[in-house]
Amino acid sequence: MREEWDGMKTITGCKKKGSNTTEGDAVRANQLNLLYNRFDSPAVAARTCPPSTSLHTLPSPPPTPTPRLPPGTLQPPSPPHHHQRSGELKRLRPSKAAGPDGVCPRMLKACSAELEEPLQCMFNLSLQLGRVPVLWKTSCLINVPKKKHPREPDDFRPVAPTSHMMKTM
Repeated sequence: MREEWDGMKTITGCKKKGSNTTEGDAVRANQLNLLYNRFDSPAVAARTCPPSTSLHTLPSPPPTPTPRLPPGTLQPPSPPHHHQRSGELKRLRPSKAAGPDGVCPRMLKACSAELEEPLQCMFNLSLQLGRVPVLWKTSCLINVPKKKHPREPDDFRPVAPTSHMMKTM
């Protein structure tokens, strides 16, 4: 039973009271940062973080530009009907974790009838403007250990929860 609780503490990142961030944590964070950023572009794998980088000054990836299409080249997609939206909300799995926007799928599913019309308006406006809110496109990278006692960066599996609002769009 104790092993299960230790595993939960490892997975959730809970620490004992009085523990502070150490220099080793910053080094480990930078190693994981390099490991996961190698998938963004081939040039990233050759870069290394300077040794003085702390947890608060980790380099952030440059923003990706939103492609603009010339006017009249594409017709905007037809807006989905309210019954389609309701079906998407009811298909959400309530046991899933909330995304980075903090919206829990349990709440979306339970309140699907009440949220159907406001969500429909938001989604239609997003389609008309050709823009998606940044928070819906944001994800938060979480390291889940593959092994009981992870030691190397490869011992973690990256999980990136995304917004459930975007999933229903």
